[in-house]
Amino acid sequence: MNKKPVRKVMLMTCYHINHHHIQKTLKVIVEMITSHCRLRKHLHTLGNAPEPDCRKCGMEEETAHHIVCECPAIKSIRVRLYGKPLLLPEEVMEEPLWKIARFASETGLLN
Repeated sequence: MNKKPVRKVMLMTCYHINHHHIQKTLKVIVEMITSHCRLRKHLHTLGNAPEPDCRKCGMEEETAHHIVCECPAIKSIRVRLYGKPLLLPEEVMEEPLWKIARFASETGLLN
């Protein structure tokens, strides 16, 4: 049996999966950096959410800055990924960008 066609299909499948994962990760990073994402402040501005308040803490408007840098309800994720309970935007941008995507994913707010 010739294994080359099977290997080619497997490689094409792996490429497609990795390509899709990379696209999704980059999409989340751009959305979080630009604040044009499915967080309540942006959705409220578009008329697609009844209120801009944070779903996790309810104390501030749900923006990318609030979620990544200061929301007290998800401090544990921030500490685990960034090593600090509070962050400045400059500190977030100094870290590898994949952390933004992982952070957003773990909060469940962009699902």
